Amino acid sequence: MKTHRARLSSRIGQADRGIFKWGIISGRKPYDVVFMSEPPVSPEPREMINYSVNSLDGDLKFGTDVLVVNIGEKLDYDKIMQLPSTTRLIVTLSAGLDHICVKAAKERGIRIRRAARDAIVKSVADYLLSNVIFGLRNGFQNVGVPFPGKAWNLTWNSEGVDLDCSKIGFIGMGAIAIETAKRIRSLSKTCELVYHIPEDIRCRFEEGTHRMYHVGIADLLSTCDVVIPMVPLTETTSGLINYSSFSMMKDTVSETNRH
Repeated sequence: MKTHRARLSSRIGQADRGIFKWGIISGRKPYDVVFMSEPPVSPEPREMINYSVNSLDGDLKFGTDVLVVNIGEKLDYDKIMQLPSTTRLIVTLSAGLDHICVKAAKERGIRIRRAARDAIVKSVADYLLSNVIFGLRNGFQNVGVPFPGKAWNLTWNSEGVDLDCSKIGFIGMGAIAIETAKRIRSLSKTCELVYHIPEDIRCRFEEGTHRMYHVGIADLLSTCDVVIPMVPLTETTSGLINYSSFSMMKDTVSETNRH
């Protein structure tokens, strides 16, 4: 701004001396980018961009142009409505938008963009894959058992269900579910993969991809060895998996949630 002020003063002086009669002078203050928590990687310094860290518990100052959040930082309707009038962009470090009230952002004219989406999708898919295989082999029942020790049973990993003989069901088929199914299919050609899309949930997944087929929710819950809920948390999906749902599942089922 100091440089701009000096140049503006120079142009005004030239106008006073008759060097030019008219002109258009424009300026822009630096963009203020505010992270709601410490970012996983420090952004590279750039001209005309100021970075800072705030908290959702504190009021954002007037002049904040960009707000950066992660999936653990909720932006509900009221919080978005209370953002400064200068805020024009929300960047979320996540694959989904469950934590942001998209309706409020649209009303305010604030755009929402996702950063590092591909890296997050692949990371969570790897996490889910490891849980699926570990759960099928009853690994969770042996968590905390000291090794070596008297309580350790060397035959525990022969129990459970072989991935090739298992049936795995996804509830919802977003980016993470699709990537997880892709990884499972690359490891097993005979594993049965099914999915269910609840009503009012948008889905672009094409049946037959990764040799998956759509089934009813009751069929999925009662027959699958692994159940993976992957739908966003909305008014429609709240309570989708309840006591009745668990009572329908196999006694040996493994339930894995992306959260």
